Amino acid sequence: MMEEVLETPSPPEGYYFSHIFRYPNVLTYIAPLLYFFACFAFYVIWNFVRHSFFQGIAGLAVFLVVILSLPLADILRALIQRGVGRLLGYNISFNIIHMIFQPETYTAEPGQFQRRGHVLMIAVVPLSLFILLLLLLILFAGLQGDIGDIFAVFLFVGIARTAGDLYLIWHFLRMSKGTLLYNVNSKEKLIFKRL
Repeated sequence: MMEEVLETPSPPEGYYFSHIFRYPNVLTYIAPLLYFFACFAFYVIWNFVRHSFFQGIAGLAVFLVVILSLPLADILRALIQRGVGRLLGYNISFNIIHMIFQPETYTAEPGQFQRRGHVLMIAVVPLSLFILLLLLLILFAGLQGDIGDIFAVFLFVGIARTAGDLYLIWHFLRMSKGTLLYNVNSKEKLIFKRL
């Protein structure tokens, strides 16, 4: 089996090409499994806690709303990442079709060099917002009522969908501060380090 060869751009002055960053294939399977586990856990737990609500049509309607939370959480996560990237001055695409079911962190359009700190910021902001909103919901709303329940599972799903972001954050935190990232495509990124 031949290994794919990527065309690397010439590095900026004072940098050298270090390695190719790729998301592990297993990450593609983990993210949807976390989502389905969150939905299943929500439905089973709330079925026992609020059994009268889940009888008949109402239970099916809530379950369908929970199922729809996957694409909505993905779109919200992608919009937040794209908004942060645009604020940092990168060329950003708002193509909705590429926002759903992508475990990878969207950092910018291919062909741009990005600083390590910017990449980390783009990856951390959606996760931080989902966690903050969930904590605020728990602390101040007490997760009471049907809307609170659905909003809570939406936030749980949003957190579960950031598995790719967590992998990228973990990887980039171990790199030196001057590291640059160059997007080849959504799954492959070139890493350049200072000389």
